[in-house]
Amino acid sequence: MPQRFLRPGITASLKWNAMDWFSQSFYIRIITIVDDFGRSEGDPILLRGICFPVGDNSTEPVPMKLILSGCEQMSAQALVVFFAKQGKKFLQITNWQERARSDKSKFPEFDSTCEQLFPSGIQPDDFPPEEKAPKANGFHAPTIEEVLLLGEKAALPEVECRKFHAFYESKGWMIGKNRMKSPGHAIAGWKLRWQESSVKSKSKGHTLEFNENP
Repeated sequence: MPQRFLRPGITASLKWNAMDWFSQSFYIRIITIVDDFGRSEGDPILLRGICFPVGDNSTEPVPMKLILSGCEQMSAQALVVFFAKQGKKFLQITNWQERARSDKSKFPEFDSTCEQLFPSGIQPDDFPPEEKAPKANGFHAPTIEEVLLLGEKAALPEVECRKFHAFYESKGWMIGKNRMKSPGHAIAGWKLRWQESSVKSKSKGHTLEFNENP
């Protein structure tokens, strides 16, 4: 889950202060669960479990009437739009300003085909066109399927392909201080180091350890 930082000034927001204490807390909790596009599941029942996993301050489940009231207040203040699309419920934080680090949200955007769950007065045109995360030097982080395909072409075993993907996914596809430019060349380098390590392991009888630097 991505890290979220509250911008200074939220406590001075007239819209935020127009809500009751519970709804203010509910809104902040929603900020912590949305994706890079300010979207998330929007079913009130699911939100109760996601945003209040241990219940209230007495560890009792938060009453659904409070959850629904919070959704209504956030909608009335145009802070969040709750909508249904193709039978599923989602939410979108309005005026979302965080820079997207993903190419695409797994949740649909709010558009004219959506049905609002709570009155808000928010219209699809109120949202700017969806922006995709910029690609550094044209680099596209490969999926596991793409890595497996490149590995097959390079005759790299599947288990090593999966190690390669997990390793660089954890590093943000950085090689040292630089962004990876060519996954294909990186796989070729991984294969060479894997082969060298395999030979050393057989001759010395110790466990394989991968070193990113050749």
